[in-house]
Amino acid sequence: THCDVKGCSNVHSTKGYCAMHYERNKRQGDPLIVTHVRDGRSRHPLYDRYMNMIDRCNNPDSNSYHCYGARGISVCDGWAKEIDGMYQPEGFWNYVEYIETLPKPSDDHRSIDRIDNDGNYQPGNVQWATDKMQCSNKQK
Repeated sequence: THCDVKGCSNVHSTKGYCAMHYERNKRQGDPLIVTHVRDGRSRHPLYDRYMNMIDRCNNPDSNSYHCYGARGISVCDGWAKEIDGMYQPEGFWNYVEYIETLPKPSDDHRSIDRIDNDGNYQPGNVQWATDKMQCSNKQK
């Protein structure tokens, strides 16, 4: 049989979707959301961090959603600009512009951390953090 997505003629493989639509549904919670971009975002060193942040806050199928989106943690509108289910490039570039202004620890193992663990991902509430800093900023 064919994929359940209207207009897709690929043979279904898992849960009624073809492999492509199954992956989109698994990653984004919607088989129609396309994350492959051609404007350079996907090659940017912050892109994976950005998409993981979006995923754990907005995708109930994400393994981390219960610690973020389910708790009401969100990504500010300026970083998660969405039109018709598609995240817009300016949201990513706004995020990059802000993150690149933050001081980075010298440790190579660094990530983006929320300063207030119960606050949203937004300007003023994120910082570069070492693994040690991340471990100390956990949900109580």
